[in-house]
Amino acid sequence: MKLNFIKIKIHKKNIIIWIIILGLFLSGMIFLTQAIWNEYRNTIISQQEEQMLLISRSVASNMTSMMENYVLDLNIIADLSLFDNKEYTKAERLELIKDIIYQYIKDENQYVSNIKLINEEGEALLQVEPQNFKKVLYTTDYSDEVVLDIRQGYDKLIYMVLSRKTIRGYTLELVIDLKAYYKSMISSIKLGTNGYIMVKTMDGIIIMHPSDGQLGLEVIEGREEKYPGLDLAELEKMIEKQKLGQEGIAVYHSYWWTEKELPYVKKINAYSPAKFGNTFFIIGAVIDFDDIYVPVAEGILKIIIMLVLIFIGIMVLIIVIMRILKDKETVLREIVYLRELNATLEEMHRSEEKIAHQQRLQIMGTMTGGIAHEFNNLLTPIMGYAGLMLEDFPKNNAHFEDVKEIYEAAEKAKDIINQISSLSRKNMETTFKFIQAKKMIERSMKMVSSICPPNVQLKIKINFDQDGFLGNETQMNQVMLNLCVNAFYAIGHENGVLSVEGNIVNLEQIKNRHPSKNIELGNQNYIQIIVKDTGCGMDEATIREIFNPFFTTKQQGQGTGLGLSLVENFIIGHQGFITAESELLKGSTFFWYLPVSEPIDETKEYTEETYNLPNIKIMILDDNPKVLNMLQKGLEKLGIDFVLFQNIQGAIDELSKNKYNVLILDDSLPGMSGLTVASFAKNHQPNLKIILLIVELRKEIIEAKNKQIIDSYMEKPIICHSLLQQIRELLR
Repeated sequence: MKLNFIKIKIHKKNIIIWIIILGLFLSGMIFLTQAIWNEYRNTIISQQEEQMLLISRSVASNMTSMMENYVLDLNIIADLSLFDNKEYTKAERLELIKDIIYQYIKDENQYVSNIKLINEEGEALLQVEPQNFKKVLYTTDYSDEVVLDIRQGYDKLIYMVLSRKTIRGYTLELVIDLKAYYKSMISSIKLGTNGYIMVKTMDGIIIMHPSDGQLGLEVIEGREEKYPGLDLAELEKMIEKQKLGQEGIAVYHSYWWTEKELPYVKKINAYSPAKFGNTFFIIGAVIDFDDIYVPVAEGILKIIIMLVLIFIGIMVLIIVIMRILKDKETVLREIVYLRELNATLEEMHRSEEKIAHQQRLQIMGTMTGGIAHEFNNLLTPIMGYAGLMLEDFPKNNAHFEDVKEIYEAAEKAKDIINQISSLSRKNMETTFKFIQAKKMIERSMKMVSSICPPNVQLKIKINFDQDGFLGNETQMNQVMLNLCVNAFYAIGHENGVLSVEGNIVNLEQIKNRHPSKNIELGNQNYIQIIVKDTGCGMDEATIREIFNPFFTTKQQGQGTGLGLSLVENFIIGHQGFITAESELLKGSTFFWYLPVSEPIDETKEYTEETYNLPNIKIMILDDNPKVLNMLQKGLEKLGIDFVLFQNIQGAIDELSKNKYNVLILDDSLPGMSGLTVASFAKNHQPNLKIILLIVELRKEIIEAKNKQIIDSYMEKPIICHSLLQQIRELLR
């Protein structure tokens, strides 16, 4: 009952934690969405306002150019000598001037609707067509000679009239159809759904607008008279700013004058003055504020969808984790039970931190054990078949070196798996092998050169050939890579040199080279590897700290301070030592030493005598068919009597019926451990030699060997000749 109570309490605690996490996540998502929305909205609005201002400037510039051209044309016609040429009669002069005007109208008939010549009495001496105006809306002096009028015709359309006196006192009027100009040059510019461009005089009279009903109205007083009761307060403030003749952007509430219902909306108006002569027109680009939100809404919708998908993904992950936790309930009960039994001992001998550390190692051991088992099952046939091919190929065969590369690559993969497995081991030594130092350095530098910055020059000098050491090549590669990457960081973006040098030195030379170090070494000769850079260097205080855990000279977030600490641990684990010398702005030099070991002949040839075994029977039990197939091919080739089993029950039944000399079985079998099967087999056949194929060495396996439950063990992946050598040694 107490155990069930604890389990329920743990489940409630987990639920509360997950609710808090989900609440924090949702709050963060809401805050993030709001921040993104505000930034995105402000950016879109700012860009739209800038674009509208550019449009109003462009329209103002075009209108200014048009006005200057028409004033120039008016001046040219008014200054014609025909007005005072006495060689012609008055009627002839008028006829000639009429021809010139008609030709001009023909060439400029797009916007100029009429040209009039009026005498001092106000009579039209000539005109392209009869035309009268209802009223004058606005008049101003364009210049000292030219007058600009805005007139409204009986057709309610707006015309701009430029007039000037001629030589004989006549008045020449050039009439411009503003509706034609607006339709041709302005109305095609689209601004959102309902947006448009309008033009007003400097005192606020509308002269160009997409709605003819607005033409000729004074923008405030005229609309108040036409539409009584409307709220034009914000519009009036904007108009006052526009009348100052400056450009700007205004956000205000007004009405859509192009619609009959006159909806009250929020608008953006970008305005610029079209200046000419002594006056200016106000060019306003108007857009519905809501039109800007269309792309913003689409963008934010995409963001929301993305966040929802992320949330769904997290929820799926949480569900998967909860299912995994549920599957581990049995283990949890055992852990809780053991904690209750050992509570007193744990309080006396272990702190809470050590308990948490042990739990992490247990989880890591479970994970790495499973990974290592699967990878070793994949590597076993690779190394096995490669070993068989090496036995078949003579050294001068064209494929011998290729197969050897496959074999060596598989061995390196095996080392990496062992390194992963070693993360969760306690009191277990890593198996070392003989490594040629020259090859190790060359392989490491290939990896270093692939990440070397273009501003760094690599120099490699190795002064030995076959000498080597007992060690783990993966760890030594990590040492070299760490030191070189630190050198790249120290050099930075300046041009620099990284040199790596290898020598064989004796104990006396080491002590002479480092007289200030208290060095206690047990070997006579050592491999010396020097890594030197031309980087920024270090002061004495930094050198004293560099091998301490968590000490780093890098900025926060760029380094953990564990790299050189691991480097020192690896080298000490190889019975060597490392030291550093440096000076600010003059670079750094790292010296590391490894004891020289006698070389091992790794190219030993295996003959039939190597596998010459007595008349024995071998049983192999493994749940991986690829491993069994590889061993079957190797053993059949050598003529050895053996049987293969994938099923545990079948193997147990066979052992209970027939005698075998050797049993080779996998440690990780489905439903039953290899040690359990070995114990059963020993009870039935005490003289049976048992070899256990393992992924990692555990305390239980060592105890089983000491108790003679098993006779030997081999780490996966395995190859046939190694297995047969082990069998030969057991049967001696």
